[in-house]
Amino acid sequence: MKVVSKFTADKLNCIPENIGKYKAMDVGQLQFLDSFQHMGMGLDKLVECLGGKLEKFPLTVRYFTEKGYSIDKIKLLLRKGVFPHDWTNSWDKFDKTSLPRKGFYSLLSQQNISKEDYEHAQKVWQEFEMKNFGEYHDLYLKTDVLLLADVFMNYTIM
Repeated sequence: MKVVSKFTADKLNCIPENIGKYKAMDVGQLQFLDSFQHMGMGLDKLVECLGGKLEKFPLTVRYFTEKGYSIDKIKLLLRKGVFPHDWTNSWDKFDKTSLPRKGFYSLLSQQNISKEDYEHAQKVWQEFEMKNFGEYHDLYLKTDVLLLADVFMNYTIM
């Protein structure tokens, strides 16, 4: 928001939902959309609707193939990732060499992740040979963005 505050009114346009939440924001030539508002579902459900078919994820598959990952490893990423948002509260966490066992509790939903989700996160960590949590964080973010881009590509085709 600090960067956005530097733009003049003629370069900033917002579509507010209420005083604290925006559906869309144009900053110069960039447009930021609330994908949940636009698509009506969270990324986990949107990705699930694509059925895990490789051809539905061309951007994700291409990116990770070009990075040298096998299709078997890439298939692990064709679902919403698992991330300990509330646990990630300091830079020190990026140096941790394993995933936290109890760090996946969500203050927002007031629940922990399932055993299956934690095991999936562990498998991703192992298969992608994560050295520290910083690497896991970066993989999570890249995957999140690529999956959303693939969802939007499929949305425009429908």
